[in-house]
Amino acid sequence: MRPGRLRFARTRAALPLVAAAILATGLLALAWPAAAGIPGSLAGTESGGLPQAAAACPAKAQSAVGAAQADIDAIAAGPGCTVLAAGTMNLSRSVVFSWSGSGWRRVAGVAAASTNLYAITASAPASTWAVGYTSHGVADQTLILRRTAGGWVTVRTPDPAGAAGLNDLYGVAAARAGAWAVGSRSVSATAYGVLILGWNGQRWVVAQAPKVARAQDTALFSAAAISPTSAWAVGTAVTGSVSRPLIERFQKGHWAVVGSPAEQGELESVTVVSARNAWAVGYRSSAGGNKTLIEHWNGSKWGVVVSPNIAKVAGQAAANQLRGVAARSAGNVYAVGVAIAPGGAEVTLLMHWNGHRWARATSPNPAGSGGNNQLQGIAANAATGFWIAGAYLTGGVLHSFALHRS
Repeated sequence: MRPGRLRFARTRAALPLVAAAILATGLLALAWPAAAGIPGSLAGTESGGLPQAAAACPAKAQSAVGAAQADIDAIAAGPGCTVLAAGTMNLSRSVVFSWSGSGWRRVAGVAAASTNLYAITASAPASTWAVGYTSHGVADQTLILRRTAGGWVTVRTPDPAGAAGLNDLYGVAAARAGAWAVGSRSVSATAYGVLILGWNGQRWVVAQAPKVARAQDTALFSAAAISPTSAWAVGTAVTGSVSRPLIERFQKGHWAVVGSPAEQGELESVTVVSARNAWAVGYRSSAGGNKTLIEHWNGSKWGVVVSPNIAKVAGQAAANQLRGVAARSAGNVYAVGVAIAPGGAEVTLLMHWNGHRWARATSPNPAGSGGNNQLQGIAANAATGFWIAGAYLTGGVLHSFALHRS
């Protein structure tokens, strides 16, 4: 479980499902970083829009991902029938699984100790990346893996907070020779700021991130783009004890903070349909517990769109949180998350946008309605449809599963 689901690196808080399991994260798209040594536009024709159509690919409605203690945080749908899932295995080893058409196969060479993966992208065979952090030493250090012709390799990355500071990556986006990785880093002994790394075709470099006025803690959790020169990233900015959604835009070669509705809470995921149509999801804080938060970009501003919530879980008033969003078209968008009871019971939350309104959709709860169940990530592909990563706890053991919807 990515530490930033409710709070990012500063507090290391985790939701009940993972806390019980180990006693202890939008579809990403593309942009080319405009930082030192990084051009401001992409070469080639590949873009960050919706995947191109391909022949139908075989898929199951529901399938297990890995054995016990597989915690899958991210899922990616690439060209053709490519589907990859990433997370952590056996509490502290990064893991990647690949969909074979009939089941999930563990990818060899991705099992380093004390590592965690929180995001994955597969925009092209040569642009397949997974990101997270490694905790071999005193504090977290950035971790980026790349799939090559010879298998997955760890790529050297900068850690601007140093060996004694926190350097965490939560999102990744790629296209041809360029890529972004976003997260948070220590900026002082008590404060944390946005971390953006850019791949310039040869190496990863620290990209300049805008400062957020009056916020002592900031982080980015997801990014998406519709073109090489227009991208979005979302997360949170904390001032005092108040957390508010953070939205940043890459345009004209640099990142800038964009105004968003005055809500308290976080944005966890973002997806882009067109230059005038984007969605971001997360949660809003309220006196009665967290509620779903969905914001929409209409080409000129972001606005809040009414979204449903699960009122009760196991007979108790529930807190709701959305963790991922993905789109196949303007009228076909899904968001995933979890509803949590004060006593710890959790049920999956799946919502669908039909072009007019958001409504709850049916989703499984393998551990039962009084157990611990979550949906953690989602991706979309024109050939294979929607892929969703989930998890449940049974007998004190964490299990991950994937859902498919055409």
